[in-house]
Amino acid sequence: MIDPALSFKNVQLYRKQSLVFEDFSHTFDPGKCYALMGPNGSGKSSLLHLALGLVTPQKGFCTLLGGAPAQARSRVSYLPEKLFFFPSLTAQDLLRTLTTSPDHRARADDFLKMTAFRSELYGKPLKDLSKGSYQKILLSVSLTAEKEVYFLDEPTTGLDPASVDKVLIVIRDLCTQGRTLLFTTHSAYETKEAHTLLTFQNHSLFPLENKKAIDYYNNTWGAL
Repeated sequence: MIDPALSFKNVQLYRKQSLVFEDFSHTFDPGKCYALMGPNGSGKSSLLHLALGLVTPQKGFCTLLGGAPAQARSRVSYLPEKLFFFPSLTAQDLLRTLTTSPDHRARADDFLKMTAFRSELYGKPLKDLSKGSYQKILLSVSLTAEKEVYFLDEPTTGLDPASVDKVLIVIRDLCTQGRTLLFTTHSAYETKEAHTLLTFQNHSLFPLENKKAIDYYNNTWGAL
């Protein structure tokens, strides 16, 4: 029997005295791509934090790749919603720091070329980069890390539409290779490569068909 990539069982989680999940159970199958939608504060980032063992539930438990989350982190590529480094570092410095091998660096550079990252930006300090250019660097590292599981928290923040499409192509390719992906988004368009679309409601998570999810999202939180 194949272990689920990620599993939650009867989880209760409070953060800053606010209830996030109540008796939450869900299983994520290996080799699938999951898009997580919901308003700010609904639990999207908290789910990823639980999955990685960065927060501990008050009740219930979580398994990642068949074991304790902390023990499986090395098999996961994680891109948080916000990630900050010393602003004086250059793009080149950051790539050198975050990539784990020459092959990884080469794959990251290929991704940056694909997303039209200009060569003159490599020598610029991070503080002088646009939000989109900075996000491309982080994506170039996380999406090319060759891990079993990818957790991406709003990965397309700051990107232009053409770059969003490039990222979705990479996500599709990773799914084709049998990797497991969970990514959060506010954009129904970005869910097109997902096998399953999940929506947060009433301190839990519900799988929905794409059209139903879009209608629910529009009716509840406003048109996309």
